[in-house]
Amino acid sequence: MTTNKNTFNAATVYALITLAYLISGKAALLLALPPGYASAIFPPAGIAVAATFILGARALPWVFLGALSLNAWTGFSASQDLDASSFMAALLIAIASTLQAGTGGWALRKAVGYPAPFDQGFEVLRFMLLAPVISLVSATLSVSGLALLGIVSHERFAANWFSWWAGDSLGVLMMVPIVLALAGEPRKLWRRRIRTVTLPMLLGLALFIGVYLKANQWEQDAMLTDYRQLTQQSLDQIRLGLQQENAMLTQMQGLFVHDPAKSITRQQFHRYCLNTQAEFPMIQALEWVARVNDENRAAFESGQAREVSGFHITERDPQGTLRIADRRQTYYPVTYIEPLAGNEAALGFDVGSTPKRLEAINLANASRQTVTSIPIKLVQGSVGLLILKAVRADDQIIGDVMVVLKVQDFLNQAVPAAGSGNLYIRLVDMDAGAALFNSFPDRHVDVMTERTFDFGGRHYLLLTSPTPAYYRQHQGWQSWWVLAMGSFGTALLGALLLLASGYTARVESQVAERAEALRESEERFRTTLENSPIGIGIEGLHGEFLQVNNAFCDIVGYSKDELSRLTASALTHSKDIAADTEYRQQLLSGQSKTVRLEKRYVHKNGHPVWVQLTASLERYADRTPKHFIVQVEDITERKKLELQLLKDARTDALTGLYNRRYFYELAEREFALSKRLAGPLALMQLDIDHFKVVNDTYGHDAGDAVLRALSNACRHALREIDVIVRFGGEEFVVLLPGADRNRAMEVAERLRVILSKTTVVTDKAENISFTVSIGVTNHLQDAENPDQMLKRADMALYAAKKAGRNCVRYE
Repeated sequence: MTTNKNTFNAATVYALITLAYLISGKAALLLALPPGYASAIFPPAGIAVAATFILGARALPWVFLGALSLNAWTGFSASQDLDASSFMAALLIAIASTLQAGTGGWALRKAVGYPAPFDQGFEVLRFMLLAPVISLVSATLSVSGLALLGIVSHERFAANWFSWWAGDSLGVLMMVPIVLALAGEPRKLWRRRIRTVTLPMLLGLALFIGVYLKANQWEQDAMLTDYRQLTQQSLDQIRLGLQQENAMLTQMQGLFVHDPAKSITRQQFHRYCLNTQAEFPMIQALEWVARVNDENRAAFESGQAREVSGFHITERDPQGTLRIADRRQTYYPVTYIEPLAGNEAALGFDVGSTPKRLEAINLANASRQTVTSIPIKLVQGSVGLLILKAVRADDQIIGDVMVVLKVQDFLNQAVPAAGSGNLYIRLVDMDAGAALFNSFPDRHVDVMTERTFDFGGRHYLLLTSPTPAYYRQHQGWQSWWVLAMGSFGTALLGALLLLASGYTARVESQVAERAEALRESEERFRTTLENSPIGIGIEGLHGEFLQVNNAFCDIVGYSKDELSRLTASALTHSKDIAADTEYRQQLLSGQSKTVRLEKRYVHKNGHPVWVQLTASLERYADRTPKHFIVQVEDITERKKLELQLLKDARTDALTGLYNRRYFYELAEREFALSKRLAGPLALMQLDIDHFKVVNDTYGHDAGDAVLRALSNACRHALREIDVIVRFGGEEFVVLLPGADRNRAMEVAERLRVILSKTTVVTDKAENISFTVSIGVTNHLQDAENPDQMLKRADMALYAAKKAGRNCVRYE
């Protein structure tokens, strides 16, 4: 089914090529100028090249069929008959047109390729330069062939070649873009050009055709002015010539009527006719036709035989051979004839022996008017007319005077235009429906002018038309150039429209491609955004969430819809809002292109979520801020690990107190604060009395329990700002910010008492009590470092131990 459909579509396309060629060709010929009928633009040439450009060699048979049909039709229309010469001309032109189409399509494919968008200047330029080169093929082959066939004269060869070439060139320039718009590829681009290129070109061409038709009308009117004058002069000269014949005939009638003896001799008739023959050379013969009754025939023949040897009254038999006339009641023999030379066969011929001649004689005898016969074949063999008048004597018909006209000679003499080659003339006897004279060629030529007139009781029609020679002599090329230049201008307009529409389409295509690329990029971004394991969000300049991915939602515990109603500040931990605001300002001010920081969001369930945030600012083309793009990675577990590691690095594993290494960091900080505020700072050093005995007596586990008990007691007894550190073994150090000597001694003593009352129960239910010795010192303003302060505290501790332990000493 699909194959049949494709075959049907292909057949339709091929048929359209032939039909378009035929119809456009006939339309173009309607615009052609006589006599060569050269059209200023020949669209079929462009249709053929475009079809071959699109379809390749597959289009050539259909181009050939269209060209052959067009030219055969044109040849038949010219002569109403397609003879061998016309068919050969049609065949030759069809072959040349097909070769031109094939060459043109191939050349265009080589020059610009196919599909051809014609959206680049070089493509359009190559096409416009190729069009006149392509058109050389048909013009050269066709006109040369027509010249060989004798249809185009050698003197008209150059003019015909140029007009043919120009018409084909403009046809290619005009029609190739139009056909491509209807059927070319790339289809989307060419379809749009139907409106932007084809319609303006067709409107422009229609405008110039209208101007051409008007200019051609004026040109034709001017060109045919002389023709109309020639036609009128020809009519006037024919009528004048016939009137002169009538006047001469009247004089001849008077010669016989006014002769007193009523017996004009042959010699007298001869002398009379000498001057007339010189004045009217178109006359075949001047005749005196006597009226002879049958009873007088023998006497008449005998009398004439004395002057003309062997005279008899004759007639023609059915084969046209002269013979002695059969007997009848009345005869009208040619008695006198001038000139005799060349007309001998007519002497004695009975004019009344043929119905046509007898009809004219009877009409003349009855009407007393000049009578003209219908066209007859003269005895001398040519076509002629008899113009006659009856001669009466005593009111009796004695004969007729007659002028025998050879119509060909008469018209050549009376109408010089008939022999000049400028005018086709046909003179028709309307009553008989027969042509007396016809210079129209065998091929069909339209009659342009008709004139009627009457003479000798008959109605005549004069038909005329200008000849090719007349057109050549009077032809004006102004209208042809109007159409040619208009077509060329329209083609240039088409070229500009091709470039403009191509540029627009190219820009739109680039925009579409970029938009598609952007869409794909956005789609990729959206896919990446959604599938990314890292939380990604797009925030407005005021912190509103414009878009977030699933990972972001998982981190903070909110849905996308919920986040769309929140801001980044509302989601940020209160302790990190300042840092959050700061990084935004850095990006907005341009100080940084990318910012990375750690911050905390507040999860939907209320617990903080540590994230590693990387932020950047997206800007518009004019550099104004657009939105923030943030990437967040949940580092809560890492933070917990870091805090644990930090805690492990700073604290004692057994007691949970700060260790000796961290003490120095804390001491430096407190020392700096004390110096800045000029405030007091005290330091206590504690040592468990006889701790070795505890370990030896109760074991190390019990010793560890004692250490933990001491640590817990100190935590509860000291302030939050006070710092207690396990310095090593059973030694502890306490920093007391803001405590002077009295305050420090008071705290130390209170702590000693509390610890002395502290009891540790072992696994064996043994109660262990212990005491501590405490050395106290204060930060001196000239002290340089914590070690100096530790030394003084150690000295105080030594003093306490020396004093018997379980006491406090100050240094």
